[in-house]
Amino acid sequence: IIIILYLSLFGLEFTVNKILSAILAFITMYVIKLIGDHLFKRESMGGGDIKLLAIHGLVLGWPLALISIFVGAIVGLPVALLICLRKKEHILPFGPFLGVGAILILFSKVDINQILDFFTIIK
Repeated sequence: IIIILYLSLFGLEFTVNKILSAILAFITMYVIKLIGDHLFKRESMGGGDIKLLAIHGLVLGWPLALISIFVGAIVGLPVALLICLRKKEHILPFGPFLGVGAILILFSKVDINQILDFFTIIK
């Protein structure tokens, strides 16, 4: 539905760019999953997280979808630490934190150029 909406509102070139962003976000998250599976010797991430990031790529664009992974991880870190301290089972759904990261990026109206400029200033 989102793709049809993009085609009707913004045209073919914009829609193709958004689809490519979704594919790149999907592939990036899948590679992260494969690396995690290899490191932990068990399933490290579910398929829903990968598909969710593809939607983030479609809506936010590929660079901001990647930033949403890091924002989601930072938001989820305190919760993960609490769960690790209280429970023996260390399974934590990452999807809600990915969603929070994407919402924070979407509502803050941050641009990838602003993020790159920030890191250039830090150097």
